[in-house]
Amino acid sequence: MQRTPTTWTAAALALMSIATSCAQPSKDEDPHPTEARSPRDDLGLASLPVLPAFEHTSAMFTAERGLGAKCTIFEQGDLGPPPLNMGAGHCRGPMPRHLARALLAINASAPGLGITPAKVLDQRTHFRIVAGQGQRADVFVVMGDTTIRSFEGASVNDTLYAVWKPHAIGGGTSGDDTYARRVFRVTQNGNAQDVTASVMPSMVGLESHPTATAGADVAGPHLEDLSKLSLTSTTRWIIEHDPEQPLPANDPRGFDGGVYSHLTFVVWNGQRFVLQDRVMRAQWPCMPTTPDKPTCSRWPDAKDDRFITN
Repeated sequence: MQRTPTTWTAAALALMSIATSCAQPSKDEDPHPTEARSPRDDLGLASLPVLPAFEHTSAMFTAERGLGAKCTIFEQGDLGPPPLNMGAGHCRGPMPRHLARALLAINASAPGLGITPAKVLDQRTHFRIVAGQGQRADVFVVMGDTTIRSFEGASVNDTLYAVWKPHAIGGGTSGDDTYARRVFRVTQNGNAQDVTASVMPSMVGLESHPTATAGADVAGPHLEDLSKLSLTSTTRWIIEHDPEQPLPANDPRGFDGGVYSHLTFVVWNGQRFVLQDRVMRAQWPCMPTTPDKPTCSRWPDAKDDRFITN
């Protein structure tokens, strides 16, 4: 299980979602005809909705509800609690057909990831639709301990699919798990190709990143923060420190009162992932808060985060 920061709070109002275009294709009309097809289309994909073309951002959950999903922010209702990394509101319903097709191809290529047809065709999948860099919106899905997100580029042929599974580190105990990312591209013949090595930046040296060492001896494991994948295509590598022994205030890599060390951001540029030491606020938007709470007051947002520029 992935370690969760101790300051995690309940889900609240989201800032961003996507609206469908004025021209609404039918459920069976695919607005992206160049997308690869495969014999796996016969496994029940016709029961899943097609993601329409999009023009602009709009009210929260518009796109998800248009696909037949039920969504919530505060009330759990029959949706249950939001899964890990879906703190900005969550939806349950059938996932978009093109993502299901890609996941079935990934399962055929890497069955060890556990993305089974039964999970893919589940009519109550936890998912979100996210504004991205392509003509088609990105899709974010959580299936149990598996986190999945599409990253769209200029054309559907540039689309990548990232899959995170728990990965034991340190002593290998359940409390010391983080997530390991694998990235796939679906080829024109409908097969999934693991392209992790060619599209992910080298992480060499990340383990020895300077943390001004006063608190390094009590540092926790290196963690990839996936908490904003329903808002942005950016993730962040951090080190979590013992709150009772935080980094000193003058530590050049510390933030949130020295409870965390910043390592790097991993940013999608439309073709591959790159490392950035600092990002603009639009690339790491604040988690939504209730009206009675100040903006950017919810984890992982911190006032002393010097690695976010406005």
